[in-house]
Amino acid sequence: GLELRGSPAGSIVFKEVYYTGVPDFYFSDQFIELYNNTAEVIYLDGLYIADIWGVSGQINPASEPTPFQDDTEHVYANSVWQIPGSGQENPLQPGESIIIAQDGIDHTELNDNTTVDLSDADWETYNERDDNRDVDSPSVPNLNRVYFTGGFDWLVSVFGPAMVIFRSDNFESLEEVQVPGLPDTFAPRIKIPNNLVIDTFE
Repeated sequence: GLELRGSPAGSIVFKEVYYTGVPDFYFSDQFIELYNNTAEVIYLDGLYIADIWGVSGQINPASEPTPFQDDTEHVYANSVWQIPGSGQENPLQPGESIIIAQDGIDHTELNDNTTVDLSDADWETYNERDDNRDVDSPSVPNLNRVYFTGGFDWLVSVFGPAMVIFRSDNFESLEEVQVPGLPDTFAPRIKIPNNLVIDTFE
């Protein structure tokens, strides 16, 4: 039979993941919406969000989904971001959402094919680099970059990424694991126990 697993009622959940981009290969308007699926205020301080290593969607159905597929107790993160705060600085009211933008700018001014204005997003994922290739919006606060294996921007797979939100009291204790079959020069992935995961998306 088919085993179904869902998030327990009463948590932060993925409401929308906008990942496909628009024609002409413009992907900088990716965003994620997180929703308070409870009747109580939830404080987002310290919440982690990550994309997961493995073949996404139908990019290549014949491929092995992930070399970690025999481990059913963990997921393996590519990059991890965290909402800042000391504990009660970022409340999310019941039935309300936040938007996390890849770039918190008005994308309609940059690409005629997009109608997404993210200049009023709640957060953005700014990847600080010496070459300044990522855009740092002056109007949108940045998430904390905790672990990063991407390029100049946090571009998640346009084929349907696997993503998680989770909490950990000690992120530094999480194991860094090499991807089987890849050289040691390939950055390791972060091994996250399933019991820390609040919600998932793929």
